[in-house]
Amino acid sequence: SGIDSRVILDTPGAENLIGLGDLLLSKPEYAKPMRIQGCYVSEDEINAVVEKLRSQGEPEYHSEILSTNLITLGSCPSDASSGTCADDDPLIWEAAELVVSSGFGSTSNIQRRLKVGYSRAGRIMDMLEDKGVVGPPNGSKPREVLVDAMELETLKAFEQHDGDNQ
Repeated sequence: SGIDSRVILDTPGAENLIGLGDLLLSKPEYAKPMRIQGCYVSEDEINAVVEKLRSQGEPEYHSEILSTNLITLGSCPSDASSGTCADDDPLIWEAAELVVSSGFGSTSNIQRRLKVGYSRAGRIMDMLEDKGVVGPPNGSKPREVLVDAMELETLKAFEQHDGDNQ
């Protein structure tokens, strides 16, 4: 109905849809939703496809896709240009805690808070990226923080355990 269309979509128009693949497409670049015809797939067709796939055998799951990013966090970079884990800056974990608590990875924030120069703060930020704490550079914007406080503690314990084994 027109009322349902206004409640759900905040605009009229859905009351004119005839079903069977008829739909409204709303995109930010459109002033109002555009009516388009998608393909219609019945429940029977969906069930037939699912049964065909089931009859072909059991699924093979790739465990490396299902594992969390904590397993790969803390691993040493594979290329020699980034250095090794032994070359980590002594302030790296303090910087990591700062970045996680503030919620954004900023080289200038590390400079100010840890009282280090730009080049050292930049190297620390690169090390944090290698460890999976922050994302890649995003122009002049702060880097995205990829872990929370609990994951950071797990990562620190993981690296401490690796250091004890070497």
